[in-house]
Amino acid sequence: MEPRCRCSPIDHPDYEGNRTPQNDGLTFKFYTDPDAAYTDVQSGVLDIMDQVPPSAVSTFQDDESIQAFTEPGSVNGTITIPSSMEHFGEDEEGQLRRQAISKAIDREAITSTIFDDTYTPSTDFSSPLMPDFTENIEGAEVLEFDAEEAKDLWAQADEISEFTGSFQLSYNADGAGNREWVEAVTNQIRENLEIDAEPNAFAAFAEFRELITNRELDTAFRTGWQPDYPSVYNYLGPIFGTGAGANDGDYSNPDFDQLLRQAAAAEDEATRAEHLAAAQAILLEELPAIPLWNRDAIAIAAQGIEGVQVNWQNQPDYYLVTK
Repeated sequence: MEPRCRCSPIDHPDYEGNRTPQNDGLTFKFYTDPDAAYTDVQSGVLDIMDQVPPSAVSTFQDDESIQAFTEPGSVNGTITIPSSMEHFGEDEEGQLRRQAISKAIDREAITSTIFDDTYTPSTDFSSPLMPDFTENIEGAEVLEFDAEEAKDLWAQADEISEFTGSFQLSYNADGAGNREWVEAVTNQIRENLEIDAEPNAFAAFAEFRELITNRELDTAFRTGWQPDYPSVYNYLGPIFGTGAGANDGDYSNPDFDQLLRQAAAAEDEATRAEHLAAAQAILLEELPAIPLWNRDAIAIAAQGIEGVQVNWQNQPDYYLVTK
Protein backbone atom coordinates (compact mmCIF):
# COMPACT_ATOMS: atom_id res chain seq x y z
CA MET A 1 0.00 0.00 0.00
CA GLU A 2 1.33 3.42 -0.92
CA PRO A 3 1.86 5.80 2.02
CA ARG A 4 -0.60 8.64 2.48
CA CYS A 5 0.62 12.14 2.98
CA ARG A 6 -0.65 15.62 3.50
CA CYS A 7 1.04 17.43 0.64
CA SER A 8 1.44 21.09 -0.20
CA PRO A 9 1.53 22.79 -3.64
CA ILE A 10 5.33 22.80 -3.29
CA ASP A 11 5.23 19.02 -3.72
CA HIS A 12 3.27 19.47 -6.93
CA PRO A 13 4.92 22.21 -8.99
CA ASP A 14 2.31 21.88 -11.75
CA TYR A 15 -0.65 22.49 -9.41
CA GLU A 16 -2.27 25.83 -10.25
CA GLY A 17 -5.22 25.82 -7.88
CA ASN A 18 -8.77 26.85 -8.76
CA ARG A 19 -8.15 30.61 -8.71
CA THR A 20 -5.97 32.64 -11.04
CA PRO A 21 -4.04 35.45 -9.33
CA GLN A 22 -4.30 38.82 -11.03
CA ASN A 23 -1.14 40.12 -9.38
CA ASP A 24 2.46 38.96 -8.95
CA GLY A 25 2.20 38.50 -5.19
CA LEU A 26 1.36 40.31 -1.99
CA THR A 27 3.26 41.76 0.93
CA PHE A 28 1.33 41.68 4.20
CA LYS A 29 2.10 44.42 6.68
CA PHE A 30 1.16 44.24 10.37
CA TYR A 31 0.23 47.38 12.27
CA THR A 32 -0.21 47.82 16.00
CA ASP A 33 -2.12 51.05 15.37
CA PRO A 34 -5.09 50.86 12.91
CA ASP A 35 -5.08 54.67 12.61
CA ALA A 36 -1.52 54.52 11.26
CA ALA A 37 -2.59 51.89 8.72
CA TYR A 38 -5.52 54.04 7.62
CA THR A 39 -3.19 57.03 7.17
CA ASP A 40 -0.93 54.88 4.98
CA VAL A 41 -3.88 53.93 2.76
CA GLN A 42 -4.78 57.60 2.44
CA SER A 43 -1.25 58.42 1.31
CA GLY A 44 -0.90 55.37 -0.95
CA VAL A 45 1.83 53.72 1.12
CA LEU A 46 -0.55 50.83 1.88
CA ASP A 47 -2.71 49.52 -0.96
CA ILE A 48 -5.62 47.84 0.84
CA MET A 49 -7.00 47.33 4.33
CA ASP A 50 -9.78 45.00 5.51
CA GLN A 51 -10.99 47.09 8.44
CA VAL A 52 -11.66 50.67 9.42
CA PRO A 53 -10.39 52.14 12.70
CA PRO A 54 -13.08 53.39 15.09
CA SER A 55 -11.92 56.96 14.55
CA ALA A 56 -12.87 56.78 10.85
CA VAL A 57 -16.09 54.72 10.96
CA SER A 58 -18.35 57.76 10.54
CA THR A 59 -16.23 59.41 7.83
CA PHE A 60 -14.47 56.80 5.69
CA GLN A 61 -17.29 56.42 3.14
CA ASP A 62 -16.97 60.13 2.29
CA ASP A 63 -13.16 60.22 2.35
CA GLU A 64 -12.05 61.16 -1.18
CA SER A 65 -8.44 60.12 -0.52
CA ILE A 66 -9.42 56.43 -0.45
CA GLN A 67 -11.79 53.99 -2.12
CA ALA A 68 -14.44 52.59 0.24
CA PHE A 69 -16.15 49.26 -0.38
CA THR A 70 -19.15 48.19 1.72
CA GLU A 71 -21.94 45.68 1.26
CA PRO A 72 -24.11 43.58 3.58
CA GLY A 73 -21.75 41.04 5.08
CA SER A 74 -21.98 37.45 6.23
CA VAL A 75 -22.07 38.10 10.00
CA ASN A 76 -25.60 38.68 11.27
CA GLY A 77 -27.22 39.78 14.50
CA THR A 78 -30.47 38.36 15.88
CA ILE A 79 -32.61 38.23 18.98
CA THR A 80 -33.52 34.74 20.16
CA ILE A 81 -36.76 34.34 22.11
CA PRO A 82 -36.90 30.85 23.68
CA SER A 83 -40.16 29.03 23.15
CA SER A 84 -40.16 28.29 26.89
CA MET A 85 -40.78 31.97 27.70
CA GLU A 86 -44.26 32.68 29.01
CA HIS A 87 -46.43 34.31 26.31
CA PHE A 88 -43.87 33.41 23.60
CA GLY A 89 -44.55 29.72 23.05
CA GLU A 90 -44.95 27.98 19.71
CA ASP A 91 -48.63 28.88 19.48
CA GLU A 92 -50.78 31.69 18.07
CA GLU A 93 -50.12 34.06 20.96
CA GLY A 94 -46.38 33.54 20.82
CA GLN A 95 -46.29 33.99 17.06
CA LEU A 96 -48.25 37.26 17.25
CA ARG A 97 -45.93 38.62 19.93
CA ARG A 98 -42.78 37.70 18.02
CA GLN A 99 -44.13 39.41 14.91
CA ALA A 100 -45.05 42.46 16.99
CA ILE A 101 -41.55 42.69 18.47
CA SER A 102 -40.02 42.44 14.99
CA LYS A 103 -42.30 45.11 13.51
CA ALA A 104 -41.62 47.42 16.47
CA ILE A 105 -37.87 47.62 15.70
CA ASP A 106 -36.69 50.37 13.35
CA ARG A 107 -33.59 48.67 11.98
CA GLU A 108 -32.79 51.50 9.58
CA ALA A 109 -32.64 54.02 12.42
CA ILE A 110 -30.37 51.86 14.56
CA THR A 111 -27.96 50.87 11.79
CA SER A 112 -27.68 54.54 10.87
CA THR A 113 -27.35 56.16 14.30
CA ILE A 114 -25.65 53.41 16.31
CA PHE A 115 -23.54 51.74 13.63
CA ASP A 116 -22.83 54.71 11.33
CA ASP A 117 -24.27 52.83 8.32
CA THR A 118 -21.70 50.04 8.59
CA TYR A 119 -24.47 47.51 9.26
CA THR A 120 -27.38 46.71 6.91
CA PRO A 121 -30.92 45.75 8.05
CA SER A 122 -31.69 42.06 7.57
CA THR A 123 -33.98 40.89 4.78
CA ASP A 124 -33.80 37.22 5.85
CA PHE A 125 -31.84 34.93 8.16
CA SER A 126 -28.75 34.72 5.94
CA SER A 127 -26.61 37.06 3.84
CA PRO A 128 -26.60 38.38 0.26
CA LEU A 129 -23.00 37.14 0.02
CA MET A 130 -24.18 33.52 -0.03
CA PRO A 131 -24.30 31.96 -3.53
CA ASP A 132 -27.74 30.42 -2.81
CA PHE A 133 -29.22 33.64 -1.39
CA THR A 134 -32.79 34.36 -2.50
CA GLU A 135 -34.33 37.83 -2.60
CA ASN A 136 -37.90 38.65 -1.57
CA ILE A 137 -38.63 35.54 0.46
CA GLU A 138 -42.29 35.10 1.38
CA GLY A 139 -43.08 36.74 4.70
CA ALA A 140 -40.01 38.99 4.77
CA GLU A 141 -42.23 42.03 5.36
CA VAL A 142 -42.29 41.03 9.03
CA LEU A 143 -38.80 42.55 9.21
CA GLU A 144 -40.08 45.97 8.12
CA PHE A 145 -40.71 48.64 10.74
CA ASP A 146 -44.38 49.47 11.27
CA ALA A 147 -45.25 50.75 14.73
CA GLU A 148 -49.01 50.74 14.19
CA GLU A 149 -49.11 47.18 12.90
CA ALA A 150 -46.80 46.10 15.71
CA LYS A 151 -49.18 47.56 18.28
CA ASP A 152 -52.14 45.85 16.61
CA LEU A 153 -50.38 42.46 16.61
CA TRP A 154 -49.54 42.86 20.29
CA ALA A 155 -53.17 43.74 21.06
CA GLN A 156 -54.34 40.60 19.24
CA ALA A 157 -52.02 38.54 21.42
CA ASP A 158 -53.33 40.26 24.55
CA GLU A 159 -56.83 39.14 23.61
CA ILE A 160 -55.59 35.57 23.88
CA SER A 161 -53.66 36.10 27.13
CA GLU A 162 -52.75 39.47 28.60
CA PHE A 163 -49.04 40.20 28.92
CA THR A 164 -47.82 41.52 32.26
CA GLY A 165 -44.35 42.23 33.53
CA SER A 166 -41.33 43.31 31.49
CA PHE A 167 -39.82 42.19 28.20
CA GLN A 168 -36.10 41.84 28.91
CA LEU A 169 -33.30 41.51 26.37
CA SER A 170 -30.14 39.95 27.78
CA TYR A 171 -26.65 40.58 26.46
CA ASN A 172 -22.99 40.47 27.45
CA ALA A 173 -21.71 43.92 28.36
CA ASP A 174 -18.10 43.07 27.49
CA GLY A 175 -18.96 42.98 23.78
CA ALA A 176 -18.12 46.22 21.97
CA GLY A 177 -21.24 48.21 21.12
CA ASN A 178 -23.73 45.76 22.63
CA ARG A 179 -25.05 48.13 25.27
CA GLU A 180 -25.84 50.87 22.76
CA TRP A 181 -27.88 48.80 20.33
CA VAL A 182 -29.65 46.76 23.02
CA GLU A 183 -30.75 49.96 24.74
CA ALA A 184 -31.94 51.34 21.40
CA VAL A 185 -33.95 48.18 20.63
CA THR A 186 -35.58 48.02 24.05
CA ASN A 187 -36.40 51.73 23.89
CA GLN A 188 -38.18 51.19 20.57
CA ILE A 189 -40.09 48.18 21.88
CA ARG A 190 -41.13 50.14 24.96
CA GLU A 191 -42.31 53.15 22.97
CA ASN A 192 -43.93 51.35 20.04
CA LEU A 193 -45.71 48.59 21.97
CA GLU A 194 -46.31 50.67 25.11
CA ILE A 195 -44.99 47.94 27.38
CA ASP A 196 -42.17 47.75 29.87
CA ALA A 197 -38.97 46.66 28.09
CA GLU A 198 -35.42 46.86 29.36
CA PRO A 199 -31.88 45.57 28.81
CA ASN A 200 -30.52 42.81 31.02
CA ALA A 201 -26.72 42.99 31.09
CA PHE A 202 -24.20 40.32 32.07
CA ALA A 203 -20.64 41.38 32.72
CA ALA A 204 -18.85 38.66 30.76
CA PHE A 205 -19.59 36.62 27.65
CA ALA A 206 -18.57 33.36 29.37
CA GLU A 207 -21.23 33.78 32.07
CA PHE A 208 -23.82 34.83 29.50
CA ARG A 209 -23.18 31.81 27.27
CA GLU A 210 -23.13 29.37 30.18
CA LEU A 211 -26.62 30.48 31.21
CA ILE A 212 -27.88 30.06 27.64
CA THR A 213 -26.26 26.64 27.24
CA ASN A 214 -27.69 25.41 30.52
CA ARG A 215 -31.14 26.82 29.66
CA GLU A 216 -31.06 28.97 32.79
CA LEU A 217 -31.86 32.27 31.07
CA ASP A 218 -35.58 33.05 31.04
CA THR A 219 -35.41 36.16 28.85
CA ALA A 220 -34.85 36.98 25.21
CA PHE A 221 -31.14 37.31 24.39
CA ARG A 222 -28.82 38.57 21.71
CA THR A 223 -27.46 36.06 19.21
CA GLY A 224 -25.62 36.11 15.91
CA TRP A 225 -23.88 33.90 13.38
CA GLN A 226 -20.80 33.84 11.20
CA PRO A 227 -21.00 31.11 8.54
CA ASP A 228 -18.58 28.20 8.39
CA TYR A 229 -19.06 27.77 4.64
CA PRO A 230 -20.79 29.77 1.88
CA SER A 231 -24.39 28.56 1.92
CA VAL A 232 -27.70 29.74 3.33
CA TYR A 233 -28.01 26.22 4.76
CA ASN A 234 -25.32 27.05 7.32
CA TYR A 235 -27.53 29.80 8.76
CA LEU A 236 -30.49 27.44 9.11
CA GLY A 237 -29.52 23.86 9.94
CA PRO A 238 -27.07 24.43 12.82
CA ILE A 239 -29.29 27.07 14.46
CA PHE A 240 -32.91 26.04 13.88
CA GLY A 241 -32.82 22.34 13.05
CA THR A 242 -34.43 20.17 15.71
CA GLY A 243 -31.78 19.29 18.29
CA ALA A 244 -29.03 21.23 16.47
CA GLY A 245 -26.01 22.29 18.50
CA ALA A 246 -26.57 26.03 18.14
CA ASN A 247 -30.36 25.85 18.53
CA ASP A 248 -30.34 27.98 21.69
CA GLY A 249 -34.10 28.61 21.59
CA ASP A 250 -34.98 24.90 21.23
CA TYR A 251 -37.02 25.56 18.09
CA SER A 252 -38.54 22.54 16.38
CA ASN A 253 -40.68 22.25 13.25
CA PRO A 254 -40.87 19.00 11.26
CA ASP A 255 -41.79 20.79 8.01
CA PHE A 256 -38.73 23.00 8.37
CA ASP A 257 -36.53 19.97 9.09
CA GLN A 258 -37.87 18.21 6.00
CA LEU A 259 -37.04 21.20 3.80
CA LEU A 260 -33.50 21.17 5.17
CA ARG A 261 -33.17 17.51 4.22
CA GLN A 262 -34.48 18.24 0.74
CA ALA A 263 -32.03 21.11 0.36
CA ALA A 264 -29.14 18.90 1.44
CA ALA A 265 -30.15 16.23 -1.08
CA ALA A 266 -30.75 18.62 -3.99
CA GLU A 267 -28.74 17.84 -7.10
CA ASP A 268 -28.57 21.39 -8.43
CA GLU A 269 -28.17 24.88 -6.99
CA ALA A 270 -31.56 26.18 -8.12
CA THR A 271 -33.46 23.37 -6.39
CA ARG A 272 -31.38 23.75 -3.24
CA ALA A 273 -32.04 27.51 -3.15
CA GLU A 274 -35.77 26.87 -3.62
CA HIS A 275 -35.92 24.52 -0.63
CA LEU A 276 -33.88 26.89 1.52
CA ALA A 277 -36.16 29.81 0.63
CA ALA A 278 -39.20 27.72 1.61
CA ALA A 279 -37.51 26.85 4.91
CA GLN A 280 -36.84 30.53 5.55
CA ALA A 281 -40.48 31.36 4.85
CA ILE A 282 -41.40 29.11 7.78
CA LEU A 283 -38.89 30.88 10.00
CA LEU A 284 -40.19 34.30 8.97
CA GLU A 285 -43.68 33.23 9.96
CA GLU A 286 -42.75 31.70 13.31
CA LEU A 287 -39.69 33.84 14.20
CA PRO A 288 -37.81 31.59 16.63
CA ALA A 289 -35.24 34.36 16.36
CA ILE A 290 -35.69 37.89 15.05
CA PRO A 291 -33.19 38.95 12.36
CA LEU A 292 -31.83 42.43 12.95
CA TRP A 293 -28.93 43.26 10.65
CA ASN A 294 -25.76 42.11 8.92
CA ARG A 295 -22.40 43.62 9.74
CA ASP A 296 -21.13 45.08 6.48
CA ALA A 297 -18.19 43.56 4.65
CA ILE A 298 -15.78 46.47 4.42
CA ALA A 299 -12.56 47.15 2.60
CA ILE A 300 -10.70 50.36 1.91
CA ALA A 301 -8.09 50.83 -0.79
CA ALA A 302 -5.76 53.54 -1.99
CA GLN A 303 -6.69 55.46 -5.10
CA GLY A 304 -5.65 53.59 -8.25
CA ILE A 305 -6.06 50.11 -6.77
CA GLU A 306 -8.35 47.89 -8.86
CA GLY A 307 -10.12 44.54 -8.54
CA VAL A 308 -11.28 44.99 -4.95
CA GLN A 309 -14.22 42.83 -3.94
CA VAL A 310 -15.17 41.18 -0.66
CA ASN A 311 -16.02 37.51 -0.26
CA TRP A 312 -18.38 35.51 1.94
CA GLN A 313 -15.84 35.62 4.79
CA ASN A 314 -16.10 39.42 4.91
CA GLN A 315 -12.56 39.62 3.53
CA PRO A 316 -11.19 41.07 0.27
CA ASP A 317 -10.28 38.56 -2.43
CA TYR A 318 -6.63 39.59 -2.44
CA TYR A 319 -5.73 37.48 -5.46
CA LEU A 320 -7.87 39.80 -7.62
CA VAL A 321 -6.29 43.07 -6.43
CA THR A 322 -4.11 44.93 -8.93
CA LYS A 323 -2.45 48.33 -9.13
